[in-house]
Amino acid sequence: GNVVGGYADGTGEEAAFKYARDIAVDKDGNIYTADNWPGYYRVRKITPAGEVTTIAGTGEHGSNDGPALSATFLGITGITLDKDGNIFLADYNKVRKIDTNGIVSTIRTYGSFALSAIVINDSTGDLYVYGCNTIYKVTQAGTSTAYAGSCTSGYADGVGAAARFYYPSSMAIDGAGNIYVADHYNANHNRIRKVATDRTVTTIAGSEVSGSADGVGAAAQVSTLQGITVDVQGNLYVTEHGNPRIRKITPEGVVTTVVGTTQRLYRDGTAEEARFASPGSLIWDSRRYLYLIDSHQIRRVTL
Repeated sequence: GNVVGGYADGTGEEAAFKYARDIAVDKDGNIYTADNWPGYYRVRKITPAGEVTTIAGTGEHGSNDGPALSATFLGITGITLDKDGNIFLADYNKVRKIDTNGIVSTIRTYGSFALSAIVINDSTGDLYVYGCNTIYKVTQAGTSTAYAGSCTSGYADGVGAAARFYYPSSMAIDGAGNIYVADHYNANHNRIRKVATDRTVTTIAGSEVSGSADGVGAAAQVSTLQGITVDVQGNLYVTEHGNPRIRKITPEGVVTTVVGTTQRLYRDGTAEEARFASPGSLIWDSRRYLYLIDSHQIRRVTL
């Protein structure tokens, strides 16, 4: 992608994205993202060589299912893949699927609230989406049940409906089925939460204090969380709007800065030299890379 933004397929900086909202990666290292902007509603694929193609959507606003390049979308806020290569989307108030034959279908439609994130448990095939301050579990058949939180916003750890969230911006899931939440608007946008497989919600790091300090647990500071992902060792990586950096959180809750500073600009380089303009969603892949959205571009960080 290029720094100008727009819509164009191509290789490297020949390609353009308008407002890439989320990012996913398959077992072959192909990246998938979705433009979420009026007139640009499309799903895009980026090969390891940097070739960008459109795989679904016309750019028009709508909810038409069918052949992928004729389908329309309402506003994709989340994207994930299963181990077979099927793509699942949080598309405004709908959960949608693009199968490996290129057919778009709608799995579930919710009411008046919008969804903001989606992940999949590869062991069970169940999807988890966030909307109305609640994480919902969705089967492939479209059955939805409340998993954690309720439509009452706020901050509270607890089990199932006793927990409170406030508009998380992103979620991640590990191999054991634990879900991690970047709680975007919660008490000044400052906490990273874990939902265990027994639906117990705990806070891993951050507090009501906004800032950029590294540290352990509640002593660490984050600011307006954007993206979250987890590696095979259980380490989390997050991006923040308030701090244009990538931070790492170990399973013990130790928060450190991996790349970037509080200086906001675009620059490639080593961990000490690199800078980010507006880091958003990110994803870890098994090749020890992090891929993230930064303004109109997709960037790669080698760990």
